[in-house]
Amino acid sequence: MFKQIATNNNFWKKVNQDTAYKPMVDRLFELYDKYCICDIPATKYSDYKLYFETGDRLCYEEPYFHKRVRMNTLALLCLIYPENKDYLINLQNTIWAICDEYSWVLPAHVKHFPQTEYTTIDLFSAETAFALSEIKYLLKDKLDDIIKNRIDYQVEKNVLSVFKENLQAWESTTNNWASVCAGSVAAAFMYQRPDEFENIKPRIDSAMKCFLSGYPDDGTCLEGMAYWVYGFGFYIWYADLLKEFTNGHENLFENQKVKRIADFAGKIFLTPDTIASFSDSSQNPKIMVGMLHFLKTVYGDDICSVPNSATITDDRCGRWCHHIRSFVYFNKKIANNNFNLNCDYFLKDSEWYIKRTPSYSFAIKAGNNDEPHNHNDIGSFILSKNNKQILADFGCGAYTRQYFRPETRYSILCNSSLGHSVPIINGKPQLAGEKYSGIMNVTNGTITVDMTNAYGQDELLKLERTICSNDNGIKLTDYFEFKNDGTYVCRLVSYIKPMPEDNKVILDCANIFYDCRNFDVLIKNDKHFIHDSDKSCDVYLIDFVPKNKINKIELDIIINNH
Repeated sequence: MFKQIATNNNFWKKVNQDTAYKPMVDRLFELYDKYCICDIPATKYSDYKLYFETGDRLCYEEPYFHKRVRMNTLALLCLIYPENKDYLINLQNTIWAICDEYSWVLPAHVKHFPQTEYTTIDLFSAETAFALSEIKYLLKDKLDDIIKNRIDYQVEKNVLSVFKENLQAWESTTNNWASVCAGSVAAAFMYQRPDEFENIKPRIDSAMKCFLSGYPDDGTCLEGMAYWVYGFGFYIWYADLLKEFTNGHENLFENQKVKRIADFAGKIFLTPDTIASFSDSSQNPKIMVGMLHFLKTVYGDDICSVPNSATITDDRCGRWCHHIRSFVYFNKKIANNNFNLNCDYFLKDSEWYIKRTPSYSFAIKAGNNDEPHNHNDIGSFILSKNNKQILADFGCGAYTRQYFRPETRYSILCNSSLGHSVPIINGKPQLAGEKYSGIMNVTNGTITVDMTNAYGQDELLKLERTICSNDNGIKLTDYFEFKNDGTYVCRLVSYIKPMPEDNKVILDCANIFYDCRNFDVLIKNDKHFIHDSDKSCDVYLIDFVPKNKINKIELDIIINNH
């Protein structure tokens, strides 16, 4: 029970004294040095309106999130070191600055500029209300009355009243917005207006049902691993608070679908430091240690273990509920669980297949091209070795206004099929839309994906990809037929600079063997714009182009295990 533990002074004394918590406390002091010694940054009007002028999000969001990381760090230090008054003074100044903000809604989530009325609750306004309400609850005896009153006023103004008076679009969505916003709003009511919670609960229940309906029955997060941490993380923290609020009468963890979703994270790791980074994920997203240990406590060995190296305590957006629960639910016994490096998973409803071996791992997907945080990636696959992707899925790119506009989204490399290891048909990529889909079959370890419908081309009669695995690597075969003449190019993508040599392409520890009599290899250099950054990195597009009229390609991708 979160509140029972987090309000216990003896628990925080234990955090202070038990060496098991030392890495997390050391991390707090790293954050303190980076975020809390400097002046509190300003969220400027000129940066706020920049998004509407250029699509840039980072200029405004960086100081916005800086303040929240700062607040979280100081609030935790106040709990662990209550005798240090400097932490409390700094915390109250930071809360004051957050309460001073024009709006807690990010510019990217404002429908009209300038916004003069508070009618919308976005992810981060809801999270801010959750964080301030919980911090006030835990530190109520230490905070000055004026600070507590400002929290009450701003939470009411920005979130509680807005929710009571306005139906929110996310209440009927099936993605992370439903759980993050609904869970945060619900938590704020439980802390600030517990007597009103039953009145708004039917809307929360409805939003949470919508959220769960967005997951296939196999528990896969189609938005990508990072959104499992985000959306499902807020779902479980809401469920935990609800169970405590109702004295155990409402237990959402008994839902078998919730249990299957909890099992997703342990299935999609390729190595201890890389995952199947489909959709808007990254190669190596981190899981909040509190989330992982909490779920292991609830479900035990019924859910797969996650590598120890994949856990963190905090993130750049300053999500308070994750950070404090990394302390509250940390369990040093769970931290020693082994990670299985010899297994495979076929997630049938989402059509994802993942295989881990002691030598290498790979993943492939089908599905359709209208999934949450969609990439056009039917048949895309990943090959991983030595804690890095050899053949890659670039995952999410830099979030800008253009990234989320349908008319520009697929001009961005990482969202287009041109930025995935899939064929190019008649010089054209896959199309976006639910009808542009694939069908996956898995038989005795052989995976086939029918990709014919992903391109929307009547001239293409058949396009089927087969992957067979063995101890040394994988064999990829694409078979294609056209009504008349058509062109086929097999594209592979990588972060590693390819080295062509005779009848093979060398990618670090992998050799891609091909028939040089029938195919030429063309290598192009491009840029991938990194998520949460203004930087880019080099990526490589490897095209196998037929010289002759043929109807299949075979690539033997051999792993060098020396």
